[in-house]
Amino acid sequence: MPRLVVTGCGRSGTVYMCRVLRGQGLNVQHHAMGVDGTVNWQAAVRLEKFKGKDWIIIHQVRYPLHAIGSLTTIKPESWALIEKHTTIPATGSLLCRAAAHWLTWNSMVEHPERPVRQVERCADWLPELLSMFGLSFNKKALEWVSKTTNTRRERYTPITWDDLDAADSEICARVRDRARKYGYES
Repeated sequence: MPRLVVTGCGRSGTVYMCRVLRGQGLNVQHHAMGVDGTVNWQAAVRLEKFKGKDWIIIHQVRYPLHAIGSLTTIKPESWALIEKHTTIPATGSLLCRAAAHWLTWNSMVEHPERPVRQVERCADWLPELLSMFGLSFNKKALEWVSKTTNTRRERYTPITWDDLDAADSEICARVRDRARKYGYES
């Protein structure tokens, strides 16, 4: 039986996806290893550990403006981990640091053989994934998980493309390009 790693940039919906997958019958854990795998943004720094035919690695993404806005709420220990594994400066506006992190972390996870999956469209890609584990997709179980799980929307002001462009037009252009690459309109 395969094992699963769902990873991507922090604030890309890993808590939500862990609950969705558990509701579908997979024994996965958030930031820990379950029998069937893990849903963990931090796994991006140790993907070499999950090589081989027994591992399915999914690169999960969330609409960039939602993820970047939410990234402005992460804790200092998360920033310390990010700074340890990337070249993102410890100074500068929080919005620019969050956008640079989104770009850098997603770049670390990208691989030509690794599928990129939008968390917002999980109903489209879950049936195929679940079939690899001998499970059938349960739409009702998906509906039981709140789409606002751990979004932290009450802790940050939603950002717009104009906000990001005003903060740093170069980073904004790079985020827009990557968003289109991941199938989002920007």
